[in-house]
Amino acid sequence: MTEAVELDGKLRQRFNATVALIVDGQEWYLDARAAKPQSNDHKQQQQRHAPPPPQLTVTLSSAVLHDLLAQKLTPQQAFVQKKLQIKGKMTLALKLKLILDATRKQLSNSTARL
Repeated sequence: MTEAVELDGKLRQRFNATVALIVDGQEWYLDARAAKPQSNDHKQQQQRHAPPPPQLTVTLSSAVLHDLLAQKLTPQQAFVQKKLQIKGKMTLALKLKLILDATRKQLSNSTARL
C-alpha cells in the first residue's frame, strides 16, 4: 500500500491521512501525509518514536483484505456485512477505495514484471 501511495502524488493529496490497518491482529500503520509515505508495523514504530494517532483504524481479516483487493467485495459491503470495522473519520473510510485501487494497480504491475 505504501508503494501505491508513494507512486501516486495525487492520491497522497486526496487521501492525506494516517491509517492503522489491523489484519488478523497484526497492526500496520500508513502515513500518507508524509513526504515519503511510510508503512510498517505500528508497534515497532511506537518503540522507535511515537507516531501521530491514526485518523482511521480499519480492522479486518486477511481473507477480507484479499477479497477487497480481488474486487470480490467493496469496502462498503464489507462494512455493512460487519467483515470490516472502522474507527475514526468516516469520510476517510469512504476514501479507502482510492488506496485499494492504487494498491491493486501496483500489485498487478509487480506481477506483470515477474
